[in-house]
Amino acid sequence: MLDKRYSDELMIALRLHEISGERVGEVLAEVESHVADTGEDPRAAFGSPKEYAAKVAAQLDARSGKPSPLSYMLGAALTAALVFVGVGSLLAALNRSPIVFTWVEIVTGALVLGFILSAVFTAFAGARAVTGGRAYKLVALGLAACTLATIFVADRLGDGGSPVIEVPQAAAIVIGVAALAAAVVSLARAVKRGRVVRPR
Repeated sequence: MLDKRYSDELMIALRLHEISGERVGEVLAEVESHVADTGEDPRAAFGSPKEYAAKVAAQLDARSGKPSPLSYMLGAALTAALVFVGVGSLLAALNRSPIVFTWVEIVTGALVLGFILSAVFTAFAGARAVTGGRAYKLVALGLAACTLATIFVADRLGDGGSPVIEVPQAAAIVIGVAALAAAVVSLARAVKRGRVVRPR
């Protein structure tokens, strides 16, 4: 019987490579079948979960269970941007009417979102890397520090500057609700795709 710890680590490693839940289930079933038939230790037969997940990912393309890195990153970035815009719009609508954006708020907001996304992507890359994971983690920490520094600078600069965009409160609420609804739909699609399905 396959060791549960190995099975859990392999499942996580495969999901970090954005392999579809259906293919993850097939890989787990193949490993379990091999171990049950031979009694061989899975680490001796397939290597560590990270190593085997990387091997499986290298053999896949978009048609066989793995999206292209570009489409994955764009999808994740879009979802994060929708959440960022949705929450920001609703919070701003509750505090002031109409909502006024200055260049400082626009630029620092874009930088914060960019740093957060970069830190998350780098952390995930480090989690699935077979070697060099510590370097990825250090870069992710550096990006997180840049995020905090940008927020600090934005707070020090305040709301000064000439208004660039002015959004009525009602419009901001509509934008916020629409953006969050779109983010929920995107997340639901990702969860559905990632659900592990064992072959029957």
